Amino acid sequence: MSKKAVEDKQKQFEESIKQVLSPIRSTNEYVGTYTSDIYGDINLTLNKNNKLVISNGIKSTELQHVNGNIFKFPCKDMLISYFDSDEYISFKNDKFNNIDSFWLSCFSEGNTIVKKNN
Repeated sequence: MSKKAVEDKQKQFEESIKQVLSPIRSTNEYVGTYTSDIYGDINLTLNKNNKLVISNGIKSTELQHVNGNIFKFPCKDMLISYFDSDEYISFKNDKFNNIDSFWLSCFSEGNTIVKKNN
């Protein structure tokens, strides 16, 4: 996918999440270890300011709340990327409304779900 195509897709995604504003859940609900076949273990913790921090064991960065269960961080902070853009994380709920997974916006087809370990 070309850089322009990714940037256009990013802009479209950003506009779509601004449609209906939703509050953040308790940050403690997001904390835990998530696992995927591609990324391995990804940890979400809280820093001293009660902000969510994502870590892959090598790099970590603070997440910025965007809307509801959607957060973002600069791609360059966590991923090897030639794009100087933000990466979005969309958390998903299970049937009991508990956070159980997330997907990254660069994999918007939903093929890369990162599941929360219980």
